[in-house]
Amino acid sequence: MIAQTMGIQDAASYLRIHANSVLKLAQTGELRGAKIGKEWVFLASDVERYLGAQVEKQTSDRRGATMPPPQAEDRPRAVSRGRRRKHIL
Repeated sequence: MIAQTMGIQDAASYLRIHANSVLKLAQTGELRGAKIGKEWVFLASDVERYLGAQVEKQTSDRRGATMPPPQAEDRPRAVSRGRRRKHIL
């Protein structure tokens, strides 16, 4: 079985990010890849794994982020839509 590979442009298209972003991810080691000659080459499975890890991390972060209940000053106030009536006592 031959592994499917991607270049920088293919990986960028798959991840829907700019090619420079893929290059930075590769240079920092966040995205596994190899520089063969002058070109970066990525295994398609590594690009998919990177995307899957990002989905898991970001979903977990969103689920873990709980917002505190709104304070009295944060709650919306009722707005009068008509004239105020004067009460005579």
